[in-house]
Amino acid sequence: MSIQEVLFFSDRLASSQMARGAFVVNRLRVPPWGAGGPGPTEADVARAVAAQGVALPSQALPRLVRAYDDAIRLAALDALHLRPLAEHAGDRVPIVRVPELASDVHDLRRLGGLADTMMAGGV
Repeated sequence: MSIQEVLFFSDRLASSQMARGAFVVNRLRVPPWGAGGPGPTEADVARAVAAQGVALPSQALPRLVRAYDDAIRLAALDALHLRPLAEHAGDRVPIVRVPELASDVHDLRRLGGLADTMMAGGV
């Protein structure tokens, strides 16, 4: 559902005096670890990969740097798209941000982890 649809539905609920317990944002892309400073260079990636004892072809290094940069851009785009929702919710309705997971939730262990994330208020 788009943010505009969520805002429309939220307004409809409010006009009908129906409670809105929380907004749950699913599959939110969060910045990768270490984001906020200068991104890794190919040399940084090469050292990190070598330290783990992993052998990769040389063409993998620029692709890993690009993937890191893409992850930062996508997380920033998600944050930008959520601004209208945050402004709409204010302090009245909490926003629970559920991160994009590496795989589908298809067993009780993963479902429990998802429940823990949501009960902690998300990411």
